[in-house]
Amino acid sequence: MASQWASAAAALLTALSRPPAPGAPDAAVAPARALHQLLLAPLTPLLRGRRLLLSTEGALHQVPFAALHDGQDYLLARQALSYLPGGQALL
Repeated sequence: MASQWASAAAALLTALSRPPAPGAPDAAVAPARALHQLLLAPLTPLLRGRRLLLSTEGALHQVPFAALHDGQDYLLARQALSYLPGGQALL
């Protein structure tokens, strides 16, 4: 599963690093949706109305979670996000 996350994260970062072609659909939406499906879709019912606290490492550390897409909208439009430097910040 972690290798799927890493591959999806790399695809999203690559898509975000390329400027969009004029008049073309945003190439980052498909990889943003794929990563959303892997990481957050199973948790969506639990997250409604709650702030999502993110403490990432490895391949996910560089991912802008606000750019993840659920097929209808970007995560930031539907979810409050906070980034933590590490899990110890919750203690």
